[in-house]
Amino acid sequence: MHFVLSTSSVRNTIMTNEQGQAVYMTNTPSKMGSRTTTVSKIRPNEKKSDMRDEFDSIAEIEWHFFASSIFRMNGKEVRTKDFIPSGGLQGRRRTFTGPDGKSYKWVLNFTSVSLELADGSQKNLASFQRAGAFGQKSGAVLEVSPLVAHMLDLVIITFIYVEKLRRDKETATRNAAISAAVS
Repeated sequence: MHFVLSTSSVRNTIMTNEQGQAVYMTNTPSKMGSRTTTVSKIRPNEKKSDMRDEFDSIAEIEWHFFASSIFRMNGKEVRTKDFIPSGGLQGRRRTFTGPDGKSYKWVLNFTSVSLELADGSQKNLASFQRAGAFGQKSGAVLEVSPLVAHMLDLVIITFIYVEKLRRDKETATRNAAISAAVS
């Protein structure tokens, strides 16, 4: 499965499939204090006369800077430090358990993220390339293997979370380099 993001912000974007159909949408209103991203999924439109896309909310991510962020999904609330804890060098691994009982890990590289089984096989189950990466002319792209189609919503929700974290780390590293160069 191939999803193209409409903007560079994973917290405010529309994800379309290969046919250009909107499938997922994220929205994070601007406000002071903690911010919440709503993740929505396309709902089949039953009205033949109305061609507008309709979306249903499937999750929320309440972002916290100093405390653990919170996922709200399926009527439950869970802290990210409990559901998808950090690990590895500089917290560049985020591991979670899927509905199939298997352990999965997102690997946060400097410019991309990828999803693997956490069994050491390094089998790529999803990968993200931001817009303009490696000569890419289209927008940012998330490729998802059919092997995780049974939990696609969870892959999308956790992707939004880890990609936002990766971008925060990239920005912090860039700012530290600029600050060091100025000193």
